[in-house]
Amino acid sequence: MKKKISSECWLCNSKELEIAKLSNLDETKQESSFVISGRDYGITGEMHHCQNCDFLQWSDMNDVLPFYENTMEDPTYESLRKGRSLQARKVVEKIIKYKKQGKLLDVGAGSGILVEQAIKTGYKAEGIEPSRWFQEKATELGLPVYLGSLPHSNLRGPYEIVTLIDVIEHVSNPIELLLEIKKITTTNSIIVIITPDRGSIPAKLLGWKWWNYKPGHIGYFNNKTIEFATQKAGLKQIKLCYRPALYYPLGFIAERVKLYLPKFLQFPIPQFFQNLILPLDLKDSLMGIYTLK
Repeated sequence: MKKKISSECWLCNSKELEIAKLSNLDETKQESSFVISGRDYGITGEMHHCQNCDFLQWSDMNDVLPFYENTMEDPTYESLRKGRSLQARKVVEKIIKYKKQGKLLDVGAGSGILVEQAIKTGYKAEGIEPSRWFQEKATELGLPVYLGSLPHSNLRGPYEIVTLIDVIEHVSNPIELLLEIKKITTTNSIIVIITPDRGSIPAKLLGWKWWNYKPGHIGYFNNKTIEFATQKAGLKQIKLCYRPALYYPLGFIAERVKLYLPKFLQFPIPQFFQNLILPLDLKDSLMGIYTLK
């Protein structure tokens, strides 16, 4: 019989939580483990599964902001900017089908990659980002990304589009985050959420070795729980699909594949692989388009 714990579910507030996985996180390296492009696949804190709504969460991690605000640096992430820009462009092309113009806010904007692509497409776009290092990178590129998180005094809504690209899995208050977003939108706005899908085929095949099980992700959604969260926050689903393909250098892909291979299959990566960018359609992250009810 699985051990029950005293924490509450971040989505439904149920206390029917059970331990799904024990922690294998080295707490002495916890701070560096939150790097976005980190290689700590399968490394998590103690994960708890809600028997009521099916949400999976790291209950003891109540606040991840300190790990992002002042100390996190991620040069590897920025070195992949060309490929990430291609992916952001594909996301913007999806958005155009639902809202062709207007003010766009990217929450958790990183170094402004999606903001940059949205501006190039004709949107009046800006972003907010809690990491000082990422925000400074955006500023160096002349992109309007403000330091901080919601609510933020520099934001001048309402916004016709708000995007949360790989953000909601990083917070311990997902419903509150969605409610804050509603405050800066209108009935005609759309909200775009992208988050890893723990119900996807790759997640099921790899189990706890899935690449999206990592320290920075503290809450895990599937079709059922993302629908529950958005409905509870007063959002209406327009479309739910998988995110557009990611774009990475072949060398980067090969290096990450090696993490799953036994040592006798390890091989050196030819240098010419480094600059060849390929689409990688993993079909393991949900993309939802929502409006206000």
